[in-house]
Amino acid sequence: MEKKNISKTKTAFFTMLLHIAYIVLFAVFMSISGWLEIPCDRGGIYLFFADTSIGLLLVLPFVTTVINTVSIIFQIMALRCGESKEKNVIMMAIAILYEVIVVLASVWLWQRSMGI
Repeated sequence: MEKKNISKTKTAFFTMLLHIAYIVLFAVFMSISGWLEIPCDRGGIYLFFADTSIGLLLVLPFVTTVINTVSIIFQIMALRCGESKEKNVIMMAIAILYEVIVVLASVWLWQRSMGI
């Protein structure tokens, strides 16, 4: 049985898709907590979903940094292997831009939450 090698560019792309999975997970937990807020009178199972969604929001910058770092490592490896420069440079730019946006949005959110 022959093993197929997946290109480093594809691996980097699929790694970047983890951002979408993380945001979907956050949206699901936030939606469930929103639906359960009134029926549970802000207690019980509502607290689990609300606390989890707040926790996911709190660690978003760290998760984004880890995902982007892994993706950029694969992109650099792909460039060294002679894979498509255009695709990898575009993905690198997207990763860096997304990182900056997430960090700035997080700073803005937490400053507004603290009333600064």
